[in-house]
Amino acid sequence: MPQDPSLPERAILQSLVDAHPEPFALVNKQFQIVVANQRYSETYSGLDKDAVVGLKCHQVSHKTDTTCEINGEECPLERVFATGEPYQIIHRHFDQYKQADYVAVHASPILNSQG
Repeated sequence: MPQDPSLPERAILQSLVDAHPEPFALVNKQFQIVVANQRYSETYSGLDKDAVVGLKCHQVSHKTDTTCEINGEECPLERVFATGEPYQIIHRHFDQYKQADYVAVHASPILNSQG
């Protein structure tokens, strides 16, 4: 996936994401994973963290090609992208073995100098 020029260098983003002990990923407005930590990747895909970059978040954590809202759950990213405000919700994700995992999703915008 090409580097988004509006975001910091991928290595900087990766180092920030890797600092989180829990599963963590940054997702763009197209729902593509920009960077993820190894814990996120192993938990939800069983793959290396670089293997999930470019995939849609719902493909990895929900095991579906459709967005959360189509599957009956509110999408926290849609809310954040619409309001520009942080949002938290309990979501049903599926681990690499397709077992349900209820998690608190903390979604927050990451803005550059132009907003």
